[in-house]
Amino acid sequence: MDYASSSFDRGDRAVQGLDRFLSEFSRYCRERNTDLLMNLNADGDISGWCLSENEIYPSRDSLRKWADQRHETVKSAEFDQSPVLVYGDDQTCCLVTEADVHQQLHDGSTREIKGIRTSWFLEWHDDMWKIRHGHTSITASSADLTELALPSVKAYGAQGEEVREIHRWLESRIEFLSMGNVEGLISQISEKEGCLFYGICQGEVARSVKEYGQWYEKMFSEFVINCRFDSPVVFLSGDDPASRFACVSCHGTTRTVHKESGAVQVLQPVRYTFFLHKEDGKWLCRHSHFSVPIAEL
Repeated sequence: MDYASSSFDRGDRAVQGLDRFLSEFSRYCRERNTDLLMNLNADGDISGWCLSENEIYPSRDSLRKWADQRHETVKSAEFDQSPVLVYGDDQTCCLVTEADVHQQLHDGSTREIKGIRTSWFLEWHDDMWKIRHGHTSITASSADLTELALPSVKAYGAQGEEVREIHRWLESRIEFLSMGNVEGLISQISEKEGCLFYGICQGEVARSVKEYGQWYEKMFSEFVINCRFDSPVVFLSGDDPASRFACVSCHGTTRTVHKESGAVQVLQPVRYTFFLHKEDGKWLCRHSHFSVPIAEL
């Protein structure tokens, strides 16, 4: 596996462990053994989403239940992920992959799903990387941009002053969006090499702070944007409070008003994932992943 673009703060054990993680995940996809999947997830609280509306994993029990149900339809799958962003240290890995999937179904038919994007927040436990949060999506078409009921998910995960800092980070983002403040949004982004930001629709991707600013300048030239984050789930990782990593995920709502036509569009639920890193005492984002669920596969 090519990790030429990876950025780890120390040691190469972390990079070597990614080959095993991705290999074991591909093995699970082929064999559809739920125990293999559960072994790849960390103990305790986890969170995550897959493609469709009902694929929400606020706990290990819910993940196991979904996997067992999915195996009744899918016999096997080839899921070879290509890393497009990797950074972290020897305790935390933020891994983003892209893949096409070929599924063999129990009824004898096959199914292809192209352009899958997955954001993994991994922690090192028991000599291997394990999933604390995973966000899998495909870019949405206009038919997917509908308003559905928000799932009822209570906040859980870490607590304390650092989490309150992250809540204030989210509140600032909401304010910057409502004001059309590009400079404010950029101030929340890390300037370190290796950033990646996924939007909801095709073509909405930025691979640098410059592209991120251009993306929002275009958005604000056309729309007034308001959003809401519901019950954020925060996981903290890393021993050093000065350089800790955080994964923030939540459902929410985005409301846009077209400046010329006045047309209003409400997207709900939007799935938001932010990978934050504390730099010089400030939480900054190196990766974000926004998506909406698709119709049930």
